[in-house]
Amino acid sequence: MYERYIRDGRLCWTLTSNGYKYLTWNFYKTWARVHPGQPLLILCADAAAHMFFRREGVPAEMAKRRLPDYGPAIAQFGSTNFKSLNALKLQILAEFAEAVEIQSCIYFDGDIVVYRPCITDIFQRLEDHPIWFQCDEQTQACTDMSGCPHVCTGLIAFKHGIDARMFQLTDQLLWVKGSEQDQPYVNARIREFGIAVKTLPVADYPNGIRMTQRAGAALLHYNYLVGNQKIGMMKRNGDWFVQQL
Repeated sequence: MYERYIRDGRLCWTLTSNGYKYLTWNFYKTWARVHPGQPLLILCADAAAHMFFRREGVPAEMAKRRLPDYGPAIAQFGSTNFKSLNALKLQILAEFAEAVEIQSCIYFDGDIVVYRPCITDIFQRLEDHPIWFQCDEQTQACTDMSGCPHVCTGLIAFKHGIDARMFQLTDQLLWVKGSEQDQPYVNARIREFGIAVKTLPVADYPNGIRMTQRAGAALLHYNYLVGNQKIGMMKRNGDWFVQQL
C-alpha cells in the first residue's frame, strides 16, 4: 500500500488528522523545499484530512485504521482525539518496525519545521546504532546521549529488527498511568526492557525547549507549545508557510 514511498528500503513518514492538517502541511512545505523529490508518507487518521491533502495536491494516504473526524480544531491535551491519535501512532510504529520491506524508518511529528537536509545524516547514524530519538529533556544539553532519561517520540529513527515491544500497546495499566500518551509509555518500555537507544545531537535536532538554539539546526520541533500557540510561534519565527492561516 505504501510501496511508492519506500526507497531502497527506507521510509520517512508522519501522521496527521483534520485538526493537525495545517501543521502537517507546513511541515510538508519545509520538507519538500530541502528534500526535493524525497517521498514523505503522510498518513491521515481521518477522511477529512485525506480529502484536504488530495485537494491541495499533496500526496497522502489513509491509515489502515481510521479514526472518527473530531473536527478542525487541534486536539487538546488529554482529549479523546489526542489519546486516540497517540494510540494509532504507536500501532503504526509497531507495524512498520516489523515490516520486512522497511529496512530503515524515520518518523516526524507534524509540528516540526525542517531547515536543511537531514535524512542522509539520520540514516547514516542508523548504520552505527539501530534506534535514535530526539532528546526531550528540559535542559540545554542532553545529559546522556546513550541513555537519555527522556526521549522524544516526535522524531524517531530505527532499523528493521529492533525491539518493537516499546511501541506495542500490550500494557494497558502502563498506558493509562501515562495518561494515554505515547511518549511516557515508550520511555517506560525502554527502561522496562533495557532497550539501548541513542539521542540525536541537540545542536542539529533541538526540541521546543531549545528554540533559541535553532540557528544552524537541521530542524526544530515545536513541542512544549499547545494548540494554536504552535502556529503563533512559528509565525513569529518566520517558520510558517501556509497562507490559508
